[in-house]
Amino acid sequence: MRVLSLIMTLSLTLPAWAETKVYQVEGMTCGSCVKAIKAQVCQLPGLESCQVELNKVTITAPAVNDDVVKSAIAKAGEYSVSKVEGVDPTATKSSSLPGVDHKKKTTPIKTH
Repeated sequence: MRVLSLIMTLSLTLPAWAETKVYQVEGMTCGSCVKAIKAQVCQLPGLESCQVELNKVTITAPAVNDDVVKSAIAKAGEYSVSKVEGVDPTATKSSSLPGVDHKKKTTPIKTH
């Protein structure tokens, strides 16, 4: 019985794992579009973070409801979501330069 009580206590005190999703948004053409979408999406309850850039909305929350996010984006104006991607929070950012392999070991250049 003590074990069950301990498990229940731990499950109530441990934080929920957050999920990050990226929404590709069609119809955003300027800074006003970014502000309009940010005003609708970033006020949604339960978000840990919310970033709005041109054609992209990134949110992090313990539970992400795609329909609620899409509805908030549509409410901001003539916008639509073309793609939703989950983001692995443990992944490291890779270089935006093509052909760069950050895992590859390099040899330092000796100078005299």
